[in-house]
Amino acid sequence: MTTMIDILSQIANIEDASLELTEETKDQLASKVDDYHEVLTKLAGMRGTLEHEIERLDAKVDTINKNIESVKAHLLYSMQRFGWEKLKGKFTQVSIRESKSVQVNSTNFAAFPAFTRTTMTESWDKAKIKKELDAGADLGGLAEIKVTKSLRFR
Repeated sequence: MTTMIDILSQIANIEDASLELTEETKDQLASKVDDYHEVLTKLAGMRGTLEHEIERLDAKVDTINKNIESVKAHLLYSMQRFGWEKLKGKFTQVSIRESKSVQVNSTNFAAFPAFTRTTMTESWDKAKIKKELDAGADLGGLAEIKVTKSLRFR
């Protein structure tokens, strides 16, 4: 396999710092066009190899992330099934953490202008909606509080 050092060495051999701008210089450079092409072809091949390796490693990262989520989901399910809020191991403690987020059920911004905010695009002001829902307001089906549970390791 050609290394970057080999390629840089080839480039150094191709180039000649003593060249002057003459018709002879043009002929000398023309005679080295094939060498430059060979170097560029090798570099393009190395790039392709690295791009393929990046795709392969990205797929491995995705698989590992899915495995992490699967193990966490299994542990969360088991703890909820038996009603356990905390588990203590020798070195680690895991507990169930509950978080709330707003899930907006509408796409009609005009029907609820008090809960919209305009940036570059119009979007829902979820902080304002959450505050109203927590206060017990009826927003006509605009949104609901979504409760999710996750694990916290210490």
